[in-house]
Amino acid sequence: MGVHCTIIVDQNLPDTRLETVTETFRPLDDVFTEIARDDAGENPTPNISLKPWEDLSRPGDKESWIFGAPAGGMCFTFGAHVLSVHTGTKFFMFATIEHEREMIRRFSFRLASLLGNDRVIYTACEGLGDHLRDCIYDGYSLTEIEEKLADGGLPAPSIEALYSEGIGWQRHYFIDRFDDFRNRSI
Repeated sequence: MGVHCTIIVDQNLPDTRLETVTETFRPLDDVFTEIARDDAGENPTPNISLKPWEDLSRPGDKESWIFGAPAGGMCFTFGAHVLSVHTGTKFFMFATIEHEREMIRRFSFRLASLLGNDRVIYTACEGLGDHLRDCIYDGYSLTEIEEKLADGGLPAPSIEALYSEGIGWQRHYFIDRFDDFRNRSI
């Protein structure tokens, strides 16, 4: 178990039926495959196949709102305006290991671009992440979440600054505007 990295991004999907979610996010299959290969470790099979999307909503819910994604232990949770992606990547690894950080950032950049966004918020799934989940369920937009976060303190100046050796967690969130990704092919 442990604390995982959560990605929060604005979304405006007209509906969140399984078929719509599957088709909307199909352009991300190549980054889902990269994540699946990374999860396989040292002995990945040459032909990694992605899991099908899975509707994890409870029976009786009025609409679908939570889905298991094709790779990486990812879970997509839809609020009225925001999508939260719980990854299988440990938050500590995301903050401290360049390979893990770059893989999640490539995925996040593609996700944000697909949804017409210029930024995402990264946070741990516990603590602040629990509080942000309430904001998502309450219908907050990404901008409203940023404002709420700013009331409690500034974001980390970099992903690496989320954690400092010997000191522990410094800041609990980072807003990624992907400035370094804008001019390169991802």
